[in-house]
Amino acid sequence: MNKVGSRSPLRDAWIMARRIKRFFLGPKDFVPYEALVELDNVTGKFQIDRPGDVIRICQFGNEKENATDIIASLQSKDVFWDVGAYVGLLTVLAARKVTNGKVVSVEPDPGCFERLKKHVGMNDISNVELINSGLGDSPGKLVLNTSGGYGDAPSFFQKQLKDEVAVPVKTLDGICAERPELAPTVLKIDVEGFEERVLRGGVQTLASEKLRMIFLEVHPVVMAREGESMANLFSLLEQNGFKAKSCALRKNEMHYKFQRSVG
Repeated sequence: MNKVGSRSPLRDAWIMARRIKRFFLGPKDFVPYEALVELDNVTGKFQIDRPGDVIRICQFGNEKENATDIIASLQSKDVFWDVGAYVGLLTVLAARKVTNGKVVSVEPDPGCFERLKKHVGMNDISNVELINSGLGDSPGKLVLNTSGGYGDAPSFFQKQLKDEVAVPVKTLDGICAERPELAPTVLKIDVEGFEERVLRGGVQTLASEKLRMIFLEVHPVVMAREGESMANLFSLLEQNGFKAKSCALRKNEMHYKFQRSVG
């Protein structure tokens, strides 16, 4: 029997569930609004529909330093790929920076993709190519674990999310073969542990001298659990002339900046 004033494990779980629901869905009196977000002297408009959007969008998901490095590294003529674009925060800001270039925004989650399209439309930008697909080492279809457009980041690996949806998967090399003008100069990959497979599907792109920089969010715990190899990942990059210029640790993630070696 529980003491007076103490809580049972069941009640603790119920309270935690309420808190999580409130974070993502928000209080009943939360009023959606449009926010202007600025980074490295470029700005974008975004729809804030839930309290969680304040952190994920206005506060850059607590990854502002990494986002700043990405945007500051872009040049006006770059072709920037945002792989794992979520709802388009970096896509919109990058499009403002590459005024004579292009942004290729890749997002497989249907709910996130709808919000991504909305944000691109809100900002009236025309230099963005939207791709509603995942990237992997071979084309086909895969099951995506998702919480929709307002939840945790979706993943092709098992996560405790509320839904599963089959989505198309393409390869980086396949898209670039069909659309050579979209070949990247700067590549950002944030795919919740699927990093090695994305790069294995882009070996020809990695070998191209056009690609000069890669921003890679690595998830060591997920990769180890799923039998993915960080050693193979780094070996693939090194074989194609890329060296790590910086690495920042955030919780269970590692944010790498790789640059092609010269000479």
